[in-house]
This record gives sequence, structure tokens and C-alpha cells, in this order.
Amino acid sequence: MNKIILYITLLLCFTSCKHDNDNPNKNSCQRTVLIYIAANNNLSGYSQLDIEEMRQGVISNGLNGGRLLIFNITRKQSPALYEMKDDGKMELLKEYGDNISSVDPGTLRQVCEDSRRIAPNSDYGLILWSHSSGWLSHTPSSPNRNSGMEYSWGMDGSQAMTIPQLREALEGISFSFIYFDSCFMGNIESLYELRNNASAIVASPTEVLTEGMPYDKNIKCFFASPEADMVQAAKNTFNYYNSLNGADRSCTISVYNTSALEKLASVARNIMAANTKIPQGVELQQYGYNINGAYFDGYFYDMYQYLSSLCINNQQLTNELNDVWNNLTTFQAHTPLFWNRFSLDKTNGVSCFIYPDNEIIGAKYGYTELEWYTNVVLPSTK
Repeated sequence: MNKIILYITLLLCFTSCKHDNDNPNKNSCQRTVLIYIAANNNLSGYSQLDIEEMRQGVISNGLNGGRLLIFNITRKQSPALYEMKDDGKMELLKEYGDNISSVDPGTLRQVCEDSRRIAPNSDYGLILWSHSSGWLSHTPSSPNRNSGMEYSWGMDGSQAMTIPQLREALEGISFSFIYFDSCFMGNIESLYELRNNASAIVASPTEVLTEGMPYDKNIKCFFASPEADMVQAAKNTFNYYNSLNGADRSCTISVYNTSALEKLASVARNIMAANTKIPQGVELQQYGYNINGAYFDGYFYDMYQYLSSLCINNQQLTNELNDVWNNLTTFQAHTPLFWNRFSLDKTNGVSCFIYPDNEIIGAKYGYTELEWYTNVVLPSTK
């Protein structure tokens, strides 16, 4: 009997000791982050600068046990998927051939699937790096992370991807976060289209300057544990630009809570069903500007200011709007001016297009193909 008791005691002791030490990195990150760089365009050189920033973030213990995958295509580099290791070195994982386009929805989906097969994990993040023009399908020109003749997100030579195509490419693929390092993606139309793909989306309702986010500071945020720290990532981006001088001190950025989007859609539908006429004398905040007929003037208005002006005489709808709006963003910030050309003093972090006043323009640029139009705008105007 004494031998049995001794055996059981030793077994319990051994088991207890093994349990305490079998997971020495129990606080490490179990996340794979894919940075999808579509740089076969005039941003090509900036992608290499950003990859160097990523390297600086990684070698400063930035990965925290997670895995960083980078899909990159430039004017000089064929499309390929890499993994950046803890020492900052890039390991080639897969080549895709010169005949593919990074803005083909099938390519984006394939790369996402390859990333999960090669680097499976319990959590995933996605960063989309390129030109973009918000919800617009065929746009005027802009000098920064967007360019003329674009189609919503991404630019590869003369090809691009619409927001509905982006949604289709990511259908059934979920992330804890999506970060758009590209222009004008903080619009309700694009956010609503991707509402089922991520818990949090980080984006800017204005342009994003060519330098993009400070990857050297944000890598640690993407691999924070137990959850990615997207608020701090957004703060880092804002603080970087807010510290600059002159026209370079230009930034808007928000962290959107996608769980609030369906409720916002319902409230917006009710508001527009009651009234679509903006009160006389109300001058809405815009996120684009007009120089010689270009630069996105008239496509991106402040959504909260627009909706609140429509229900200014309806306290119940105003209360409903305020309630949902308080849950929409977990962080938003903006510099006083953008490009020293227009003020951001009435900014509330999300843009929208005003379709009832611009039906011809909306149809021309693909607005009627968006789920926000189908589910929210169209029912409210019938």
C-alpha cells in the first residue's frame, strides 16, 4: 500500500511540474498577419521603404511569437509570398508567376488561403497596402495613395478591384482586424461591404500620404497578446503625422467596430426615410477637395454631420443616431487641416456619399452596386 501511495504521489508531482513548464510562452501571440502589397504602380518604391520599416519593427521583438507574411508585387518584382522571420530576413514561401494581377479577386483570395495553409494560427490579421479611392469605381486623379483611373481598392498596372469584388474575394474569410494603408477607405459604403470580415477595421476617410503608416512602430501592435492593439496602431499613425510640419501634417484615422454597422444601417435607413433634404445653410464637412475639377470633391461627406442634419427636428432619431455612433469607433483622430487646404474641424471619422442629391454621379461610379445602397439607401427612398 505504501508503494502505491508513493507511486501516485510521484506521478502527481511529475504531472504538476510538466504542466507548469509545457507552455513557457503562454503569453505569446498566436496570430498570423498578412500584409498584402499591391505596388505594381507609382507607389512601387515606397513599398520597399515600408518593408524596411517592417524589418525594424520585427527585429525589436515585434512578432511576439506570431508570424508575419508579406505578399509583394512591384514594377520590378514578380508576385511572391514571403515570411519575415524574427531576425528580419525574408523567406520565400511561394511564387505566383508574372501573368497574375494582384488586384484580381482570385489572387487575393488565393494568397489569403495560402497564408492560412502555410502559417495556420488561431487568429489572423490583414493589412491592405496600395492605392484606393473609397467606394468609387472609376475616379478622378489624386497624387497620393490613389491615382487616376482607379477602381476602388488596389492598382496593378491598368487593373484594379471594386469594393464588391473585394468583398467577394474575402467572402467567408474572417480576421480580427483589417487595416487599410490606402486612401479614402474610411467610408461607410466600404466598411459596410466588409462588415462580416473583421471585428475591427482601421482606415482613413481622407487620403493617406505616400509614406503610409509607421510600420516600425505598429508591428508590435499587430502582434500584441491576447488581442491586437489596433487603437495604439491608429494612435501611432496619427502621432507620426501630427508631429510633422506644414502640408505634411495631414491625417485622419479611425478604428471602426464592425458590430455596430448593422444597427447604424437601420438607423440611417429610418432617418433617410423620414427626410433626405439637408437644411438650408448647413455646410457639410468634405474629405476630398477640388483643384481644377479633380481630387474627389463631392464624393466623401462627413456621415454623422449629414445624418444629424436630416433629423435635426426629430429627437427620437437624433438619440438613436447618437447611441449607435458612440459605439461605431473605438478611436478617431484628425489633424487640424489637410494639405493646409481645408479644415477638418467638423470631422466625425466616417464619410458617406449623398446619393439622393447625386444620382447620376452615383450610378456612373458604381454606387448602385454597393450593399449600402441596396440595403439602406434604396429602401429609404421608395
